[in-house]
Amino acid sequence: MRGLMEGRDAIEAEGVYIGGWSFKKFWTNVRQSKNDVENVNVQVDWTAKEEKALVRKLDLRVLLPTMILYYMAYLDRANVSVANVMQAGTPNWIQNELHLKGSDWNWAISITYFATTACLIPSNLAMKKFGGKIFFPAVMIGFGGVQACIAAVQNSSGLLAALFFLGIPEAGVVPGVVMYYSFWYKPSERAFRLGLFHAANVLALATGGFISIGIDQLNNHLGLSSWRWLYIIEGVCTVTLALPVFILALSFPETSTALTERERHIATNRLARGATRQTDSTWDTQSFLSVMSRPSTYVFFLAYICLLTPSIGTSSFLPTILSKTLHFSPHKSVEYAAAVAFVTMALYPLWSWHGDLTRERMWHYLLCIVVASPCYIVFVYIGAKQSFSGISPLSVWGCSFLSDKVTLAQPAALTFRSMTLYGASEQAIGGAVTLAGLSVASIIGPQLFPASDQPWYTAGFAAALALLVVSFICYASHAMPLKALEDALAAHVSDAVLANEYQMAAAEAKEGHGEASHVETVIEGSDADCSLPSTSPASVTKDGYINSAFYSRKHYLEDEIPGLDYNNPGGDSFTLDERKMKCSQLFQALDLPPSHVRQILVDAYFEFCWTWMPVVDEGFLLCTSTDPPSMPVLQAVFLAGAQMRSNTATIMAPEELYVRVKCLIDVGLERDPIKTLMALCLIQWWNPTIPTDVSTNSSRFWASYAIGLAFQVGLHKRPRKALADAGLRKRIFWTLYVRDSLITAAQGKPRQINMKDCDLEPITISDFPNPEDVRAKVFVQYVEICGIVGDLMQLLQRRRNTPLQAEKEDIARRLLDWIVNLPSELHLYDRSSGTRRAFDFPLVQLHIPYLAAVCLSFRPRSVFKVSPTNTIALVASRMCVSLLEECYLRDLVGHLGGMFCWYSFVVSIPQLACSVVPSLATESQQDIDRILNVLRLLGAKWPSGKNNLHNIQTMRTAIHGGISLSALASTQFNALDEDTTPGRFSPLSLIQPFGEKVTNSVADVQRKLADAQLLDASCLSMDIAAPISVNHDSVGDINEPLSMADFAMDDESWMWNLVDNPSAMTGVDEQTFDLQALINC
Repeated sequence: MRGLMEGRDAIEAEGVYIGGWSFKKFWTNVRQSKNDVENVNVQVDWTAKEEKALVRKLDLRVLLPTMILYYMAYLDRANVSVANVMQAGTPNWIQNELHLKGSDWNWAISITYFATTACLIPSNLAMKKFGGKIFFPAVMIGFGGVQACIAAVQNSSGLLAALFFLGIPEAGVVPGVVMYYSFWYKPSERAFRLGLFHAANVLALATGGFISIGIDQLNNHLGLSSWRWLYIIEGVCTVTLALPVFILALSFPETSTALTERERHIATNRLARGATRQTDSTWDTQSFLSVMSRPSTYVFFLAYICLLTPSIGTSSFLPTILSKTLHFSPHKSVEYAAAVAFVTMALYPLWSWHGDLTRERMWHYLLCIVVASPCYIVFVYIGAKQSFSGISPLSVWGCSFLSDKVTLAQPAALTFRSMTLYGASEQAIGGAVTLAGLSVASIIGPQLFPASDQPWYTAGFAAALALLVVSFICYASHAMPLKALEDALAAHVSDAVLANEYQMAAAEAKEGHGEASHVETVIEGSDADCSLPSTSPASVTKDGYINSAFYSRKHYLEDEIPGLDYNNPGGDSFTLDERKMKCSQLFQALDLPPSHVRQILVDAYFEFCWTWMPVVDEGFLLCTSTDPPSMPVLQAVFLAGAQMRSNTATIMAPEELYVRVKCLIDVGLERDPIKTLMALCLIQWWNPTIPTDVSTNSSRFWASYAIGLAFQVGLHKRPRKALADAGLRKRIFWTLYVRDSLITAAQGKPRQINMKDCDLEPITISDFPNPEDVRAKVFVQYVEICGIVGDLMQLLQRRRNTPLQAEKEDIARRLLDWIVNLPSELHLYDRSSGTRRAFDFPLVQLHIPYLAAVCLSFRPRSVFKVSPTNTIALVASRMCVSLLEECYLRDLVGHLGGMFCWYSFVVSIPQLACSVVPSLATESQQDIDRILNVLRLLGAKWPSGKNNLHNIQTMRTAIHGGISLSALASTQFNALDEDTTPGRFSPLSLIQPFGEKVTNSVADVQRKLADAQLLDASCLSMDIAAPISVNHDSVGDINEPLSMADFAMDDESWMWNLVDNPSAMTGVDEQTFDLQALINC
C-alpha cells in the first residue's frame, strides 16, 4: 500500500527518477510547448462552443457572487480608514468619541488580521466541506453583522474587540475564493478572474470614499455620528446582499443542480487530473506534511508578505498621507485616493487577462515591483529632505498611481500558487499558508506609518522599499517559482508514472537500466510525452505464457513419437495499436484516483475484501522500477475497495472503476495470466445485474471467464515443479472454487469446476504470506463451508430425481464436521463456558453460510406448512438473524458482499413459515422485519437485495391472507419417493457448539411447533391467536435423533409448484421467485 503514496513524495523530496522517467526532461518539454498544468491528461468529448457557454455561465454564477462578496468585505474593511477622516478634528470624530490615543488607531486597522490569520486554514476547510453556495453567504452575514455592531462601541477597547471578531468571518473571503475558483476554472482562466475579483476590492476603495461623503451628511442624525451611520448602513447592506449571493452561487461541479447534466460533465472533466474535487477529503495529514515540507511554501509566504505589506500600508493610509503630507482637505484626500483606486481597478483585469493570454506568471509579478519601486524611492527622497525639493505635490500624488500598482501582482501570484497545489486538501492548506502572508501584511502594513512619523513617513516608505526588494529576490533568485511549478507537475504526473511503470520496466531492461523480473513484453513509447498513455502504437514480442493444461494428445498418442512440437511458432503476439490506446484513453482506463483516494480504496480492500478473496498481497502494490504493479490489478483493487465502502459515492463511483478494469482486460494490456486472473477475481465485486438478467457484466460472466483462463494456465493441476508463486496460484484457484460454489448455490447454475478433474491440494495456511494471520485460517474454513453449501444446493436442484439417503446424510455430517473441527480461535462461542465471545466481523461472516446451510437442510417443505421437524431450521434462522442484526446495528451491512442477500432470503423461509404459528408469530415477525432492514441496506448496493426484499414482502402478504384458499387447494406438493430408513444423525448436534442457551431453546421451539402441527390450509383463515388442541403424546422426545426422513431436502417441489402456479402467489416476481435464482452473488 505504501507504494501508491511513495512515488509522489520521492519526487518532491528528492527529485528522483522513477522508471527512468526524467521529470527535468518532462518539464523542459512542457515549458517549450507552453503547455499548462491543466493540459495534463484531459479527455475532451465536448465542443469549444459548449465550453465557452459554460464558462460564461460560471462567470455569472461563480465570479459575480464572489465579486459582490469581496466588494462588501473590503468596503467594510476600508471603513476603518474612511471613518478616520469623517468629521476629523470635531467632537464627532471617531478618535475623539472613542478616546483613541497614540497607536490605538494603527492597532484598530491591524487587529482584524490577527483573527484572520488564525482562522485561515479552518475557514478553507469549511469552504471545502460546505461549498461556496453555503459558505459565502454565511461569511457575509457574519462580517455584516459585526460591522453593524461596531456602531454601538463606546471606547477603544470595544472597537478593538469588535474589529478582532470581524476578522473571523473575513478569514474565509480571499483564500476561500481562490480555492473556490480551483473547483471551477482552469489555471489559464483563473488569473483573469482573480483580477476581476481583486478589482472589486479596489472598487470598494474607490467608491467607499464617495459613499462616506454622502453618509457624512447624516452626522448627528438621530443622535448618531456619521461614522456610526457608516457602519450601520454598510453592515445592513452586506447582510441583505447575502441572499442574492446564495441564489447565484454554485456548490460543486459534481453536484450543482443549477447546471444541466451535460454542463456538470464538462465542468468536472475539463479540469486536469489532480484538480480540486468535491470527493477529495476535507483534511489529509499527508497533504499537510507534503505542503509544509516544500521550500516553495515558505518562499511564496515570504514573498507574499513582502509584496503586500507596502501595498496595504500605502493604500490604507493614502487618504491620511495625502491629508498630512500634501495638506489636502479631508474630502479632497478621499477623492484623490479614489482616483488612484479607479485606475488600479481598470488595470486589474487587463493585467490579469494578459497573464492568462501569455500563460506567463513570474514576470507579471516581478514587473509590478519594478514599476512601483522608483515611486517609493521618490517618497524616501522627499522624506529625507523633509521638503518637496522642487517636486510639486501633484507629482508626488502621481507617484502614488504607480506605487499602488504593486498590488496588480496578486492575481499572478495566487494563480501561480494554485497551480502548484494538488487536490482539495493541498489547496486548502497551501492556499491558506500563502494567504496568511496577506493577513500578516495587513498587520504589519499599517504599522509602517505611525503617527509619530508624520508628516513625511520616511521610515515607512524606506521599509516598504526594502520589502519589495526582498519579494523580488524571493521570486527571481534560484528560479524558485519555476521549481515550485515543476514540483507540482511532478505531483500531477506521478499518477501517470504509476500507470506507465509496467510499460517502462521492460523498456529499461532492453536499454540496460535493469531487468524486468516477470513481464516479458516490451512496449516502446516516449518518456517525454506527458499524456497518458501515448497514442503511438506499441509492439509487443511473443510472451512466454503457454496453456499448461493442454496435453490431451498424450492420452491417445502417448509419447511413441518423440520430438512432436505442441508450440505455435507465431505465438500469441500482442500489438498495442492505436485503436487500443485510444480505447484506453476514451475510458480513462489508465487514470488513477488521487493519492489519498487510492490509499482509502486499498485500505478498504484489505480490510473488507482480502479475507474472502486473498488474491493480491500488500507487497504486490509496491511500485518499483523493475516490478511495477499491474494496472488492471491496481484498478480492480480500487474497484473492490470502492464497492465495499459503506458509502460508495463519497470517494469514487465503483461503476467508473469497473469500466476501467473491463477496458484494460478487453484490450489485453496485461499479458501475465496470473495478474489477469487477479483482476478477473476482483472485478466480481461489482455486479449490476440480478440472476435472471442475461449480461456480460454479471459476476457469473466474469467468474466463467476467470475459470476458463485458470484451466488454461493449469491452476487446477498440481504443479510439476516448485513455483515461487505457488501459494498465490492456489489462493486464486480456491477463490474461483468458492465463487463457483456460491454462484451455483444462489443462482442454480451448473458448476463449472468439477473437483474430480482437479488434483490440486486443498488450501492451507502455508499458502499465505503470513501463515499466522488469522485471516488465512478464516479463508481455509471459508473454502470448505462454501463447498458444502454448493454441494447442498446441487443436491436440492435434482428435483426430478430422488436424492439418496447416503448423499443427504453425507451433507449433514460434513456440516457437523465443519462446525466441530473449527479452530478454537474462530469460534463464535467459548465452548467451555458456552458464552458468546466479543464481536468479530469476519467470524460473523464465516458462520452465516453455515447457519444458512442448516436452514436449507431442515427448512419447511412449504412456507404454508411447518412441523416440529423444522425446529433446527428455525433456531438456526434466529441465530443468523441475530448476527445480521449485529452487523446492522454496528453499521457494517455496507461492508457485506452480495451473497448476504441470498443468505438473508434463505433464513427468512423458516421465519415466514412460523409467522402464522400463534406462539411463534410475534418473534418471527420481528425477525422478518430485521431481515428486511438488512436487505434495504444491501439493496442500495446489490440489485438482488431489492429483488429479495420485494419477494419476501410479497410472500409475507400471501401467507397472511393475500392468497386465495382455492389456489392453495389446487397446489399439489408432489413428494418425491425417498428412502425413509431412519438415520442415526441428530440435527441437534449442529447447533450445540453455539452454547447451552441456544441448545435449550430447541425444546421450546419444537414444543410450540408441535402445538401447531395440526394446522392445514383451512387453518390459514383462522385467528392465529386462537388456541389449538394437540395430542402431545404423538410428539417424539427432543432428545431422540430425528430420522433422516425428516431431512428436508426430500421435497423441493413446494418452491417449484408455487412458480408453476403463479396465481398462488400474486405479486411475486415470477422470474426471480426461484430459490436458485434469487440472488446476485
